[in-house]
Amino acid sequence: MLKQRSQKMKRININKKIKTIAWIFIGVLIILSVSISAFSISSPYMENKQLKVYPGEIRELEFVLQNGGATEETSVRVRILEGSEIAELTSQGIEADLGKIYIIPVDEKLKIDVKISVPEDAEIGESYHIRLGVSTAATTKKGEFGFGMEIENIFDIVVGEMVQTSPPETTSAETIKNNWIPYLSIAIIILVIILIIFFIKRKKHK
Repeated sequence: MLKQRSQKMKRININKKIKTIAWIFIGVLIILSVSISAFSISSPYMENKQLKVYPGEIRELEFVLQNGGATEETSVRVRILEGSEIAELTSQGIEADLGKIYIIPVDEKLKIDVKISVPEDAEIGESYHIRLGVSTAATTKKGEFGFGMEIENIFDIVVGEMVQTSPPETTSAETIKNNWIPYLSIAIIILVIILIIFFIKRKKHK
């Protein structure tokens, strides 16, 4: 009798664990779906991710943030991770943690300007590596900002003779997205299936 009760309790515990794993899995999928649709960033056209400029030249680059697929406005932090000696965010935003916070309305686009100022004494052939970081931002209970995973837009500023290969207003169709998310989702699904099979087999053996 005691043995039967013990086995019954073990089966109940296993079922609870399976249900817990299933709920965790559902929660992760919801978070991933929100992350995928939350925002994207489009960059100006640059041949081979290089922008050619003259010594002393000042150039304004326009990046476009879009809140496609989200059901509420999205707060996004933009910051310059590398190349701040010549690159500067000039669009108005909320100053936060070495960057600025911008709010993107639902299903709308927001233009962000980055000012490039090349030194007068820059040598021909010299290059500057620019890394622009973009991440979602959420306000915590303490009134501070918490940030999601950061994606990067990377390009080089090359000092030399300007070569115009296309109209300056042309914008590349390339959009930076969280391409890692679908693979992570598949890995989580496989892991959950393996765990469920493990618990079922363990239950049968007992």
